[in-house]
Amino acid sequence: GKDILPSECFVAMNQFFVGADNAAEFEQRWKNRTSKLKECDGFVSFSMLRRDVKAKGHGISPMGEEEPTYASCTIWKDRAAFEGWKNGAAFKEAHG
Repeated sequence: GKDILPSECFVAMNQFFVGADNAAEFEQRWKNRTSKLKECDGFVSFSMLRRDVKAKGHGISPMGEEEPTYASCTIWKDRAAFEGWKNGAAFKEAHG
């Protein structure tokens, strides 16, 4: 196989607590948003992860209201690339 990530990289994650009544709207908002991450130096990838409350199997337990239902994950070449994005115009444009 081919290595996708550099041997060293920086991963930034955020958790979101979204009620079932707002889940569809939350997902559409993320799906339809304009992102300039690909234009940022050192950006590698972005993923939005959703907890599957209907999953069955080892280690699966009921989900409580206090638990996050979504997590976003960005991978950067290094911490300096992440900080450059966080302190730059693309972050301000995306986050207001």
